[in-house]
Amino acid sequence: MQQQQFHNLAGSPLLLEIMSRLRIESIIDEHAPPGPKQEVSHGQSALALLLTRLLQPKALYKVADWLSGTGVDIVLDPKGAAFSDDTLGRMLDAVSEQTEAIWIDVMREVVKAYPEMAEAVVQYDLTSVYFEGEYADSDMAAYGYSRDHRSDAKQVNLGVSTTGGSRLPLLYELLAGNTADNQTPMAHMQRLKAVMQQIGYPQQALVMVGDRAMLNRPLIRTYLQQKQLFVGPWTPPDIRKLMSTISQQQLLDSPLAYRPQSQREGDPAPYYGVMREVEFMDGEGEDEVCASLRVLVIYSRSKARLDAGKREDHLAKLQDGLRHIQSKLNQRRYKSRCYVEERVHKLMSRHSAARPLIDWSLTGDDGQLTLTFAVNKTARDAAQQLDGRYALVTNSALSADEMLTAFKRQSSVEGRFRVLKDDVSIRPIHLRRDNRIQALVLLTMIALVVYSVLEWRLRLRTPGRKRPWTGRAALEVFENLLVGLTRFADGSRLWHPPPLTENQALLWEALDLPPLLDWLNDNCGT
Repeated sequence: MQQQQFHNLAGSPLLLEIMSRLRIESIIDEHAPPGPKQEVSHGQSALALLLTRLLQPKALYKVADWLSGTGVDIVLDPKGAAFSDDTLGRMLDAVSEQTEAIWIDVMREVVKAYPEMAEAVVQYDLTSVYFEGEYADSDMAAYGYSRDHRSDAKQVNLGVSTTGGSRLPLLYELLAGNTADNQTPMAHMQRLKAVMQQIGYPQQALVMVGDRAMLNRPLIRTYLQQKQLFVGPWTPPDIRKLMSTISQQQLLDSPLAYRPQSQREGDPAPYYGVMREVEFMDGEGEDEVCASLRVLVIYSRSKARLDAGKREDHLAKLQDGLRHIQSKLNQRRYKSRCYVEERVHKLMSRHSAARPLIDWSLTGDDGQLTLTFAVNKTARDAAQQLDGRYALVTNSALSADEMLTAFKRQSSVEGRFRVLKDDVSIRPIHLRRDNRIQALVLLTMIALVVYSVLEWRLRLRTPGRKRPWTGRAALEVFENLLVGLTRFADGSRLWHPPPLTENQALLWEALDLPPLLDWLNDNCGT
C-alpha cells in the first residue's frame, strides 16, 4: 500500500451525469478549442467552474484550492491545482466569443435529451445583477432600478424566459443596467422564436406570460400585430369598469381548479373566475388595430382580505394625518397655502390605497386657511366591491383554469432568479471586462439549466413527495459524500465507497445512476 486518501465528492455525480448527457464539455471545446500548449481544455475549465457554482460558489482565484481541498477534482482530468484563476480567465476570454452558439448547442441537447421539459407557455421577467467597483469603461454596467436594493452600485439587467411547469430557462439576454421592463418583452420574444427554430423546439405556438410591469397598451398592440399569443394582468379603467359589473355571487358560482401548495384539504376554493370579452382598439386609419380580447375576472379570498386591510389602514392613517395638519393650520409654515397643499399631497401619496376615498378642500387666504375633508362613501363602496379582484387578459384560447395556472407559474421565473442569485451566486460580479462578464453569465445560466434539469428529474421520479425536491435540497443530501481511496505501489487502486443514506439512495436511483463503486471506477481518474 502506497497511499490512503479521502475525497468529498459532494453532489458532483448527480451534476456530472446531467452535464455529460448535455455534452457541455464537448460543446465548449468545439467552439473554443484549446491551444497547442494548453494543459487544461476550456471544456474541462468550464466543468470545474460549473461544479463550483453549483456546489459551493467561489471567486475565480479560490476555485483551484477548493477543488483540491475537497477532493472534487478527482472527477476532472487534470488535478485541482491546474484550474488557476489565469486558466479560468483564459477560458472566459475564449468562451466570450462564442456565447450565443454555445447556448444554442446546449439547449439543443436539452430538448433532445429531455423533450418533456419543452412547454408552450413561457414566463418572462427581468432581474438585476450588481457589480462591485466603478466599471467606468463598461458599456453594460449602469445605474438603474435595482431589484437587489443596491441603488448605490452599477448593474446589468438579465431578461430570462422559462417554461412554467418544468422551470427550464430557455433564453437569457444581458441588457444594460438602465433598461426598463416594458421595453424588452417583444424583442425578447422575437429572439426566442429564432432560437426555438435553431434548437428544434417541439412547441411553436408559444404563449408569453408576463407580470404587471410587462403589459401595457402599446405592447398589447404589438403582440396583436405580430400575432403573438400572450397572457397577463391588465386593469385600465375600462377593464376595472368591467370587473365591477360582475356580481359577487357570479364569481362565487365559478370556482377555479388552481390550488396553491399551502391549500389544506377541505378548505373552500381560493380562486374564482368569470370570463368576458372586450374589444381592443388602438391607432387610427391604416395603423388601427382592432381585436377581441378575452378577460378573466378573478376573485381571490386571500387578496380580498389583504385589499380590505390595506385600504382601511391607509384610510385611518390618512385621516389622522389630515387632522394633524388641521391642528397646525395658520401657524408658522402652515400659514402658507402652498406649504399646506404640499403637505397634503405628500400625505396622499404615502397612503395611495385611500387617496381616491377622501374628498378634501383648502379654502381661504394665507393665514386664514380652512381644511375640510370627508370620506366619499360612494368611492369607498366601489373600492370594496373590487376587493380581491383582478383581471387577466389574453388573445389565446386558454381556458380560465389554464390562464390562472399560467399566470401563477410566473413565480417559476422568479424562483429561477432566486436560484441564480443565492444558490449559484451570480452576484456581485467582480470581473472587470465586459467580455468576461458575458462569459461568466453564460456559464452561470448553463449551471441554472443543469440545476433545473436535476430538480425536474427528481420531482418526476418522486411524485408522491409532500414537499417536492428542490435542486438545493438534493445537493445538500450529498454534501458530505466522502469516499476513500487506497493506492498501491504497483499502480493499482481500491475505492472504499460508503453506504448511501436512505435519501441518497432514493435520489441516486431516481437519476438512474449505476452503483457508486461502478461510478467511481468509470468516472474518476487515477
